[in-house]
Amino acid sequence: MTFDRYTIQVLERATKVLQVLADSDGGLTLDELALRIGLHRATVYRILMALKQENLIDRDETMRYRLGVLCIQLGAASLRELTWADIAFSIMNEISMESRESVYLCVRNGCQMVNILTSPSPQGVQYYTRVGEAFPLYAGEAGKLILAHLPEPEVRLRLKESLDALPRFPGTIIDEDDFLRELESIRQNGYSISKMEVSDDEVGIATPVKDYDGSIIATISLVGPVNRMTDERLPDLISIMVLGARRISANLGCMGETP
Repeated sequence: MTFDRYTIQVLERATKVLQVLADSDGGLTLDELALRIGLHRATVYRILMALKQENLIDRDETMRYRLGVLCIQLGAASLRELTWADIAFSIMNEISMESRESVYLCVRNGCQMVNILTSPSPQGVQYYTRVGEAFPLYAGEAGKLILAHLPEPEVRLRLKESLDALPRFPGTIIDEDDFLRELESIRQNGYSISKMEVSDDEVGIATPVKDYDGSIIATISLVGPVNRMTDERLPDLISIMVLGARRISANLGCMGETP
């Protein structure tokens, strides 16, 4: 079966609409969607009507569009396939309760890390990331952990494409040599730390989740505000995260990861 360019373009645009709605809080109007996507409102309207007919989106009484029930069903079905994520989630909850900080399970998607599970901090002030939210591979604890285990030529290529475009925060690493030294430290330590790299006051720790063959299939991150994630507290939190990641990996059959 072949697809012409017009069919592919329609699919690309429909996917973009769904992605923008997924990133919005409270839905978006037709005009807001057209502005964000950069298409004529008539084009966006036709896409919306087709998606609504298939229950992929819904429209409320204020004429704002949001993801529909079919998207929820598809998302739930996708998570059911991630049986290893269920194993990780119970341990993530234990880590969150012990550390009293938020814990995330992230997987790589191209040049991004995507959060697929969240165990929020029990504290009033917390960092909360929505399931499905994506982060750059080149900043933050989770992305650096993945990059540290990629071949150096690929890492250098991706850094050249991205470092100049990174948002600047107090801890953002913008020099290529400094970044490569950071990756070497991560490989030696077995974990990654991000201090104010993706925000003005966020500190995170990431450890690897390994499959039965020892390959890294995901990361778990513990994230909290800088006033709580102090240098004095970090060693204990790192120990909690390393042990948690080993427990998850051991449950997935990874040899040599017995806690």
